[in-house]
Amino acid sequence: MIELRHVMLSEPIIIKKEILTNVVFETSNHFYVFLKDINDAYAGNTENIDFIQNEKEYNFRTKAIFISDIISYEINSRKVKNELLKSISELADDDFQKEIENINKQLLELINNKITLWGDIYFRDEIPIIDYLKLFEFEVNDVDKSLIEKIMIWIKSFIDLYQIDFYVFVNLFDFLNKEEIEILNSFCQQEKITILVVTRHNYSELTAFIHQYIVDKDTYLIHRSV
Repeated sequence: MIELRHVMLSEPIIIKKEILTNVVFETSNHFYVFLKDINDAYAGNTENIDFIQNEKEYNFRTKAIFISDIISYEINSRKVKNELLKSISELADDDFQKEIENINKQLLELINNKITLWGDIYFRDEIPIIDYLKLFEFEVNDVDKSLIEKIMIWIKSFIDLYQIDFYVFVNLFDFLNKEEIEILNSFCQQEKITILVVTRHNYSELTAFIHQYIVDKDTYLIHRSV
């Protein structure tokens, strides 16, 4: 469970694990201010907002993923691709190591027989596995997927690569139907993660299986949950 505290809210927002939490803002200005402060916290500035877990400050910058624009979001950043490459290279077993050594040996024979005829040329006589793997340009595959499939692929990738279990989305439910939201909620339970959605829209029809908070014009918190 994560407790979200913001200077303008009358009380903390309780974000429970394994269930979707939706926070609805009735006014556009409060919506903007809240998201701006979440974005600032993601950059390391927690002046107006705090995340608390087990009575200790939760490092939102390093332990969470904040996706403000679901349409333009790109999972395959340089950081993610480098971490993916590192993880794959670490999983290389002994047989794979031997295969790479054989390839390296064949390449050295080719170089010694052909390229060195051009003169005194220096070259590395051993190439690490990770350098071979770089040639394949590994990426997370979310191409030609539905949005709900993309989201689950993104989350699963962040779980596998970074063990991240807290995700914040803006207006996510606007892009999903009720069945897809139920799928996401089940996925949330399956992966034992925490998902927070911030929006202007009141999804009262979903309160049978999600937690929902409404922040009114006076920033009073109305809690409607399962």
